[in-house]
Amino acid sequence: MADKGIAFLEAGNFEQAERQFARALQANPKLVEAQNLMGVALDQQGKHERAGAYFRKALALRNNYAPAHANLGLNAIQLEDFQSAASEFRRALKLDPHPQNADALRYNLSLALYHIGEYEQSIQVLKEIGEPARDAGYFALIGSNDRELRNNAEAAQNLERALALDPGNTAFLYDLAITLIQNGAASEAIRRLNSSVQANPNCVELYAALGVAYYAMGKDKEAGDNYRTAVRLEPNAADLRSALGDLYFAAASYDKSTTEYDAASKLDPKNVSYLVKQGRNWLKLQQSSTAETLFQRALTIDPDNVEAQLNLGKIANQRGDVDAAIGHLERAVKLRPDNSAALYQLGLVYKKTGQPEKAASAIKRFRELNTSAQ
Repeated sequence: MADKGIAFLEAGNFEQAERQFARALQANPKLVEAQNLMGVALDQQGKHERAGAYFRKALALRNNYAPAHANLGLNAIQLEDFQSAASEFRRALKLDPHPQNADALRYNLSLALYHIGEYEQSIQVLKEIGEPARDAGYFALIGSNDRELRNNAEAAQNLERALALDPGNTAFLYDLAITLIQNGAASEAIRRLNSSVQANPNCVELYAALGVAYYAMGKDKEAGDNYRTAVRLEPNAADLRSALGDLYFAAASYDKSTTEYDAASKLDPKNVSYLVKQGRNWLKLQQSSTAETLFQRALTIDPDNVEAQLNLGKIANQRGDVDAAIGHLERAVKLRPDNSAALYQLGLVYKKTGQPEKAASAIKRFRELNTSAQ
């Protein structure tokens, strides 16, 4: 039965594979390979939580079984648990040093490290991959790491190599376009993107990148047109709804930005930045109580969110609750000592509460920061 499951798995018939592995495991639940392959069949169907349970069952039976560690790492990536993914790939690499398997494991480990912000370490792992395995994905991932490290020239070079190996890959073009924009070459990014849009008229990421590029050039109308096209093609993309909201907000179209920020927050309710943007938007509409609720909700998710603390300090000060204002503003300054807006507001509240020395100190620091910024 397990052999039949493998045949179905190799043929891409994952439901039939699942049934065969289930029968095999019903007969003998101690089959390590079947537990592992059952997880693979489930993962391929998008049943990631169940798949992870089978990989862990395989490892409970044989903790040094490298394929299950590798597959549990891939499963963790699907669940966006990149820290766990990195741990599993490291374990698999230690257990299975064979060059062919090791190169794939190193790539996946590097991808996990990229997602947790370990960019230099990600590059170091990639450099251990053998020359024959250095494909388009390899150069694209190095380029993405370089971009995050602000090595923009190297990023563009590696992303160009990725596109040379896989010219039709729109994800690589998106990354290259963002890099070109960061390099001050937004017009070149627009040229490349518009050329690709002709061949890929329904590719959301191309329109999103065009929105970024046009916005960087100060062409807000064109930026808005492309973001709206992206949202039309993928209305459930929270980041696109938020980006379109940003454009409306910058244009003081607060009713429209409200719609987009609300949509983004409903799609991704745990994203603090969307809650903060909503709150800021309601402040512009002079609805401070609604804004306050949103900023408070943001702090329940991230107590260290500086912008939420700052805005709650402003709101508390406006309604005369100076103790609450000082608490929020002092917290904002403690979290980010170079936040000039928080220092200025704190200076005003200190002055109002008869604390001239503290007020003078906060305003002095505010002026020093503004002078250095100039």
